[in-house]
Amino acid sequence: MCIVTGPRIDLAIGLIDRMKKLFQLKLGIIFDSRETVIELNNVRIEAFPSHHLDAARGLPNVSFILLDEADFFPVGQQQDARDVSERYIANSPLYRHGVNSKCSRWTF
Repeated sequence: MCIVTGPRIDLAIGLIDRMKKLFQLKLGIIFDSRETVIELNNVRIEAFPSHHLDAARGLPNVSFILLDEADFFPVGQQQDARDVSERYIANSPLYRHGVNSKCSRWTF
């Protein structure tokens, strides 16, 4: 999973930190990953600022991409975020098995 935030890295760090604290406070789980990464039940969630999306281009097995308030990204970064996220549509199991055309829609 990927979360793309605005151009500030501290927003990406803050989102992941809030997720980590949910599990730390309730279950006592301590995470030993980077500030922008949380791994939970073998699912890696990584946050990227919108001006450093090159790192998100080569990720394997991306199942979900959240563009957090993408309307407020600078125009060039909006297009780059769409380019990065739309390339994963063809890799989606829903798309490959025809489910996309029958019962769900990709919206942008």
